[in-house]
Amino acid sequence: MSGAGRASVSCDTCIVLVWRITYGFRVSLRLPEDLKVRLDKLAKRTGRSKAYYMVEAISEKLEDLEDLYLAEARTLDLKAGLNRT
Repeated sequence: MSGAGRASVSCDTCIVLVWRITYGFRVSLRLPEDLKVRLDKLAKRTGRSKAYYMVEAISEKLEDLEDLYLAEARTLDLKAGLNRT
């Protein structure tokens, strides 16, 4: 398997990070300058890559959103009488 490749381009107000994961999946993300600065500082302080923290943040947020939408769907089903507690 091939490794992940990354490239970054910066401008006055954003950074564009692009990385290619094993199966050719590509992500391009523009960050506001304040988030770019915070991400840069965190990566430097910890010795981890910016991509590492971006994947961690997305993963954590997705878990929260999945839980939220599952709870909302179950609540709607209960209100509609489709499920019982």
